[in-house]
Amino acid sequence: MRVDDTLSLRPATDADAELISGWTQAPEVHEGWGGTPLSVAEVLAKYTGRRAPRVASYLVVEGAEPVGYLQAWQDESACGLDLFIAAPAQGRGIGPRVARALAVALDALGWRPLTVDPAVGNERAVRAWQAAGFVMTGQQGVDHGRPTHLMVFGGG
Repeated sequence: MRVDDTLSLRPATDADAELISGWTQAPEVHEGWGGTPLSVAEVLAKYTGRRAPRVASYLVVEGAEPVGYLQAWQDESACGLDLFIAAPAQGRGIGPRVARALAVALDALGWRPLTVDPAVGNERAVRAWQAAGFVMTGQQGVDHGRPTHLMVFGGG
């Protein structure tokens, strides 16, 4: 999926497992993504397409270089996005751009409400999701034992 002139999404595959695992070794990534680095085996089990069609796994690509991971998930009662950008690519606005593009596409397909759940205290993630078009609901949840903010996509 082409996002803009420099960014695209492509399906993550088993060949990407070491790369994705490597990204999660950086504290800037794993502190916001479950709290601990992921092994290659964990990545293969959950982040390279094995949970399709319930979870769609994508690599975020800038030019020809993979720079992050984005997944869209859906179950009987909810749907949402999860995202991280590799530490060296953070701070360039990549996350909000790819998240918004996928959210608009999923919203057009009827994925509603489309949610995200950044950790309470992760203001950088909250700002990024807001830049992508998500708004606070005032509700909180729990993910990996940590409190989260519930945000919903505001639409096109």
